[in-house]
Amino acid sequence: MRFGLLGTVTVVADGDPGGDGSGGSGGGLPRPVGSAKVRALLAALLATPGRAVPLRHLKSALWGDAPPTTATASLHNHVARLRRVLHEEGQDGSRLRAAPPGYVLDIADGEFDVWIFLGHHAAARTAHRAGDWHAVLDECGAALALWRGEPLSDVPLRSDVLRALAAHLTEARLLTLEWRFAAELALGRHQGMAAELAGLAAAHPLRETFHRQLMLALHRTHRQAEALAVYHRLRRTLVEELGVEPDSAVQATYQEILAEPPSARLAPGGPSGGTAGGPRGRTGTTRPGGADGGADGDAAGDAADGTGGSTGSGTGTGGTAPRRAERAGAAVDTDSGGPLPPAAPVGPGPVPADGPAAGPAAGDAPVTVGPRAPAPEGGGASAGDAVPAVRPRPAPAQLPPDTPDFTGRSSELDTLLAALRGSRAECGPRVAVVSGMGGVGKTALAVRAAHLLRSEFPDGQLYADLRGFGAGDARDPADLLARFLGDLAADGQPPPADPDDRAVVWRDALHGRRVLLMLDNAGDAAQVTPLLPGGGGSAVLVTSRRALGELPGAARLALEPLPAPEQRELLVALCGRQRVAAEPEAAEGVLAACGGLPLALRIAGARMAARPHWPLSALAERLDAPAGSRLHALSTGGLAVQDTFAMSYVAMRDSPLAADRAAAGAFRTLGAWPGHGLDSPAAAALLGQGSAAAADDLLEALVDAHLLEAPRPGRYGFHDLVGEYAAVCARGELTAAERRSALRRITVWYAATVASSLAVLAPEGHPLPPLDEQPVLPAPEFTGDEEALHWCVRELPAIRLAITTAVACGWPDIAWRTAAGLFGYAQAYWWTGEWTACLEEAMACVTAHGDVLGQGWMHSRLGVAHGMAERYEVSLEHLHAARARFEAAGDLHGVAAILTNLTALHRCTGEYGLALEYGRRSLALHRSLGAVDRVATVLGNLGDTHLFVGDPVAAEQCFREALAAWRARGSLTSIARTLTSLAEARLALGRPAEAVRALTETLALLDRLGDRATAADALEVLGRAHLARGDRAAARACWQEALGLARAHHLPVEEEAVLRGLAGLEPGGTA
Repeated sequence: MRFGLLGTVTVVADGDPGGDGSGGSGGGLPRPVGSAKVRALLAALLATPGRAVPLRHLKSALWGDAPPTTATASLHNHVARLRRVLHEEGQDGSRLRAAPPGYVLDIADGEFDVWIFLGHHAAARTAHRAGDWHAVLDECGAALALWRGEPLSDVPLRSDVLRALAAHLTEARLLTLEWRFAAELALGRHQGMAAELAGLAAAHPLRETFHRQLMLALHRTHRQAEALAVYHRLRRTLVEELGVEPDSAVQATYQEILAEPPSARLAPGGPSGGTAGGPRGRTGTTRPGGADGGADGDAAGDAADGTGGSTGSGTGTGGTAPRRAERAGAAVDTDSGGPLPPAAPVGPGPVPADGPAAGPAAGDAPVTVGPRAPAPEGGGASAGDAVPAVRPRPAPAQLPPDTPDFTGRSSELDTLLAALRGSRAECGPRVAVVSGMGGVGKTALAVRAAHLLRSEFPDGQLYADLRGFGAGDARDPADLLARFLGDLAADGQPPPADPDDRAVVWRDALHGRRVLLMLDNAGDAAQVTPLLPGGGGSAVLVTSRRALGELPGAARLALEPLPAPEQRELLVALCGRQRVAAEPEAAEGVLAACGGLPLALRIAGARMAARPHWPLSALAERLDAPAGSRLHALSTGGLAVQDTFAMSYVAMRDSPLAADRAAAGAFRTLGAWPGHGLDSPAAAALLGQGSAAAADDLLEALVDAHLLEAPRPGRYGFHDLVGEYAAVCARGELTAAERRSALRRITVWYAATVASSLAVLAPEGHPLPPLDEQPVLPAPEFTGDEEALHWCVRELPAIRLAITTAVACGWPDIAWRTAAGLFGYAQAYWWTGEWTACLEEAMACVTAHGDVLGQGWMHSRLGVAHGMAERYEVSLEHLHAARARFEAAGDLHGVAAILTNLTALHRCTGEYGLALEYGRRSLALHRSLGAVDRVATVLGNLGDTHLFVGDPVAAEQCFREALAAWRARGSLTSIARTLTSLAEARLALGRPAEAVRALTETLALLDRLGDRATAADALEVLGRAHLARGDRAAARACWQEALGLARAHHLPVEEEAVLRGLAGLEPGGTA
């Protein structure tokens, strides 16, 4: 038996007759897997074959985050159906077996197309790294041949596991395609590639490798103009959508196309039959050593594509072997592919007798940095003269020491090195800015990069701490120019007094030289600009807590916290592998507390190094402390995480610029809100701003200073440790009244916005009474259910925090309104457990404060929540308590709503007499209150109850009255749904022709509304009406259309009803 996910979900039994199946190689026909639920179950089991999948994961795959109360029983039924699909003749037992905490599906090697694909994928990666292009083609071809379409294409991806699996497989396929094209380009098989690559580039407009390969394929087939057009389209897309330029490999390919005719880049195995050399002495695309950098070998792909070489005769940049040589301090011999010895010293200094390899690195070699001294008159001294040689001043080497245990950051390091090496064709100076929050490792990365580049800047490496943040005054660029000119001994003359003249002399001194200038801790662009070279071979490496966007042409690298694998690697380097391995849970706790900041990890490591007998769990416990205590624990000696954050904050707080001081005030106020994640409108409410745009101006200043993160436009959040520091500032610098006022503003805004979502999601329900005060920023008006639900889903953690905050502050009016307003979200997602907890929290608050109206609302909502969870006795108690509170508060609308809920509750418990009694009382009260919408809703509920007890006459009367009310209101959706119910009553009365007329109008309205999901239910009823009239063909057509809609919109109840109807039309059926 074979299984397939690389397309639709398939099962193929080897013993079944037939040709080639789609679940792998070999004979057999695919077995029908059944409904979408069974396919989802099989996919969830195949996501981790041979391992037990917990029941909660299987439920998530079938129903998403809101499984019904009957999910466990339904799941077992679906398991039984899947076992029938997997049954094998002559086999004892089943592949699908129960194994706590769920089920496990056993499969053997060669039976699963994903395993087979990943095996070929891994072999292709190995061959790609080794430059074995024929093997790459073979393995990629075998891997790609297994694909039958999009992965899991016939399964609704309701769970995170299935979505992640589909995304992983899709990415692996795209990477396999990239490797295949790299191999074809390397082997000179570029004819005919452009069409396929053009389609892939169009389908993946941000995937730069496909565009680069398309450029090469076009260029090598003499279509240079089209190749350049591809580059310009890609660049425009990246700039407009992401605000970034194409990567260095794409730009290098672009420069190659501009510089070279297609014939100059023939690949090995191409028409020339030999190794192709570029016009500048470069070799072809395959180099010894392979590649292991980038995303599974992107560097090797660059080499194979012919995009990685330098455009000059010096060091190359494509392929990992040349990069390694460069980082070791050697140039790269572009003719041999191997490293060159270090360059000979510049100037008249002595050359070591045993050759360059025995001498110092090029960066340490003695150089002449000023004008060469004139030769003595009379032709100069001969070798035998006793005139002593004047040893020239050595080049400055001022870089701080490298970090011996520097860990990770390989891709960032590659980016930085490429930016600083740049292109020989560039006119301006090469400038790279590394920015990021305090403690993220900017200086360590920059120092590592500078040391790796020393040999490429033989005229010196200069360093200065600009003190833009932290203790001491910021450095004056004019003073630094004087120092740098002295360090280079440019002409032995004192620097000019005028700062502008000094900058001119500085640029002149750098002309024709290759100097690396590292400017650490810059406060702003004004500190850096006067120090920039005028052009030529020098480069400038800047670190700053700001992005310094004012520096023209600078390459920018925004440094993020370390990813999880590199965090662990650094912790191992600091604490020892055995210590970390012995306490994996404690290690995870330490890593989580440090938040990916290298400084925090180094402080934690230093504390453990000073306490060799401590278990790692002791540190983890200290870090898992109340807010603020973690910052205290992350300090040792002269290092403290809090101090590095304070540098940025204090610089803004004490700035002479009003905008900076206002942003610092926003930082403090944000610290009063413990959620640490906000959209612009919520932030505006917290900050007391009248518009989201005004809040954005303040928050973007904090983002620029790396005190705040902006994961997407209009969304802001703190790094955990920065958020703790903001809370420290709020407690220390805001009064209690200021903090309380800020919290009141944001909780009022959340209460108002939740009420706005409820008005859209449950417009016919009991309306929430508004708060006495208006929010600082008006609550948004949602345009429809989808927008309101999207907001609720995104903001749910903040909404729950607003309830908790209101309870803690003693604001019952906010607490109960916010909790009650979540009914719309709870009803849409059947979200009962956590909603019940929110309601009980608010109930405790309103009870403590004697808020009778709030108690009525909380009892009412708790009755609904327990009813949704089928806890009917508890629900009944709350509903009766709510009725009493509403009556005491004089809220007749609340009493009427409770009567409606009692109607529904008694119908669920089978007490139809009580259901009809409460329904009639609810109807009478709503009519007396003039609540037209609620009258129509209650009439619909009563009609459903009459139908259920077999009284279609009374049901028809209710539905006709409800329909008249909805027509008067002009509510098209409610008209369409009531017409469907009316058709059901007329069918029960034996009047199918009238039912057909009602349903025809229903479908016309739904088509006008674009509501295809509701149309599935109407078509199912229409099929029964046609069958009742004896028109089996029309019934079949309706049910077939309904089946497609039910499956497209994942409507299992409608799908099951339609399948029953279709089965009855078959020979031997009961229709």
